[in-house]
Amino acid sequence: MNQSTSEKNYTLRYTVFGIVFGLCFPLFASILGVIEHNLTYTVSNIIKVLTLDAPISFIIATAPIFLGIFASFAGKRQDKLTAEIQERIQVEEELKLYRDKLEDLVASRTAELEEAQKQLLDTAHRAGMAEIATNVLHNIGNVLNSAITSTVVASETLRGSKLATLKKLVDLINAQKDNFSDFVANDPKGKKLPEFLSKLCDAFSSEHEKIEKKHQDITTSHDHIRGIIGLQQSYAGVRGVAEKVHLPDLVNDAAKLFGASFDRHNIQFTLTYGEELPKIITEKNKLLQVFVNLLKNARDATKEGPHQEGKIEVVFSQLDNKSVQVNITDNGIGIEEENLTKIFNYGFTTKPTGHGFGLHGSANLATELGGKLTVSSPGLGLGATFSIVLSGK
Repeated sequence: MNQSTSEKNYTLRYTVFGIVFGLCFPLFASILGVIEHNLTYTVSNIIKVLTLDAPISFIIATAPIFLGIFASFAGKRQDKLTAEIQERIQVEEELKLYRDKLEDLVASRTAELEEAQKQLLDTAHRAGMAEIATNVLHNIGNVLNSAITSTVVASETLRGSKLATLKKLVDLINAQKDNFSDFVANDPKGKKLPEFLSKLCDAFSSEHEKIEKKHQDITTSHDHIRGIIGLQQSYAGVRGVAEKVHLPDLVNDAAKLFGASFDRHNIQFTLTYGEELPKIITEKNKLLQVFVNLLKNARDATKEGPHQEGKIEVVFSQLDNKSVQVNITDNGIGIEEENLTKIFNYGFTTKPTGHGFGLHGSANLATELGGKLTVSSPGLGLGATFSIVLSGK
């Protein structure tokens, strides 16, 4: 027999006992009243009890009826309260069990989310470094192409040199060395010798300038490559170290990776900042990745924009004693309003060859550095502005 059935039987016994006790005692008293007096007297006293106008002896005699009924209801109420208390205890125990399970589940999920966030940030860092490496290689490739072109032009200039003509002239002069003055004065070929020498000198001068220019181009390309490699190496080994950074210098370093690309696509790049701009303490390696990605995004947008001359302007402004805002504005294709809230989502891209991770990773890195990356755009064809606020700590 379960607990509920036992409680019902207990309640039933308690109720029956109360009713029997309440009825039997006054019945016995009533019988005594009939014996002692008469039936009419007894009935009239019961009526008086109901009207609260009976003798004390009769009220005392009939009181157990009401006490029995009250005891019956009290017993039921007590049994109900006991059942409710037991049920509440059972519910609380079950709730505690569920709470403990929920806490364990939340702790487990929190650990998983933290690990996923850590992996995502690590992925963003690697993707940023890969983006820098890709831009380094791409930039070096462009510079090497330019250097190769200069080398080819210099080689062609040397192959087409007037040196052979000079050798013929020397041979002619040597053949006429015994009567050179007469040759120059009277011979038709000799009379043209001064003019020929002047033209030959001009030709050699032009060749020299061309070769010198290509040599300078090759030297510049070599310096550019060395600078790009040095820049990449200076950031590649720095991770997890916070240091004071002058933001315009960092953005300028990022722009060096796109110098050849900006020139090729006729993009004007400018930096605007005040001398009082404070340095901030940050991990410049990670912040460089953010700026590289934002400049790459601005370049791509400008290339596809409606203007023949692209413009990318980076403006630095001091918000307070510790915070700096960097706005990177382009006059490119712009962003549709409905995409402004999705542009930092993982996997979202409007580029045919895009992977949808660059801006998402940049936003995560900005958050990790204590900053915030936002975007605004008046609409398609009207450019866009990416803003990042960083604290100087």
